[in-house]
Amino acid sequence: MKRIIYFLFSMLIINLITLNYLYPQRKKSNKFKNLKIGSIDLNKVFKIYPGKKAADEKLEEKRKKFIAEKEKRLKAIQKLKEDLENKKSTLNDKEKNNTQSNIKKKVTDLKKYIENSNKELTKIEDELIVPIVEKIKKIIRAVSMKHKYNIILDKEAYILYIDKKFDITDEVIKEIEGEKK
Repeated sequence: MKRIIYFLFSMLIINLITLNYLYPQRKKSNKFKNLKIGSIDLNKVFKIYPGKKAADEKLEEKRKKFIAEKEKRLKAIQKLKEDLENKKSTLNDKEKNNTQSNIKKKVTDLKKYIENSNKELTKIEDELIVPIVEKIKKIIRAVSMKHKYNIILDKEAYILYIDKKFDITDEVIKEIEGEKK
């Protein structure tokens, strides 16, 4: 969905610029005369941001804990199924039904655990990443204002070509590295 919005926004900007250059006689207003558009490689910026690596490590640690617990629960369910299969001939109907309902309950619990784990991971990711995104946006805004850019587009947002002179990625990285010191 995000990529679609970026694509549509990029297409709108490109159309506005193209119309301005193709039909200069339609210049009833000078809205776009001084329009300055730049680009940034947000993936590159995120990779070098100091807090990003620590956030990724914390998230991965949580993810591994959830996976280990899921595997433990899966093994317990598998063992119950194997025990039921091995003892099937010796169990009466009531014992079989109890074991089957126990297995169903454990499967349901596992599904709930997986769903809750995914929600928890999303919440943790938001808590860790949103502040980083806000700091990066602040730096991008400062660099953009310094160079009088009106619009900054992410290179991953379906920008097919943009001249390197309009790319502010390296300058944003310098600002971030300057903050580290």
